[in-house]
Amino acid sequence: MPYVHFLFSVFRSKVYEECIFFQDFAIQTVKSTHEFWKALISNKSNAGELNCMNTSVSDSPFCCSAADAEAVVKSAGAFGPEEPIPSSVDKWFYYEN
Repeated sequence: MPYVHFLFSVFRSKVYEECIFFQDFAIQTVKSTHEFWKALISNKSNAGELNCMNTSVSDSPFCCSAADAEAVVKSAGAFGPEEPIPSSVDKWFYYEN
């Protein structure tokens, strides 16, 4: 029975280590995404074709009034016809490590 307890302890510590790794990865992903967003919204990086207008970040050079934002939304074209969903989305893929 001590052997089973030992194996369970090893398994539990491995699972804990993997959870910590994924937690750290998730936190780092959120932090880096936030930094990229801040750079975009403050005009410190090239936004390309993205429209960074916003009504809530007051120190952003893209900050605009609610009326301006509403005008932009209304000026956008209407949605086109719905595209059919390709059958490839239902295909299963398996990857081996």
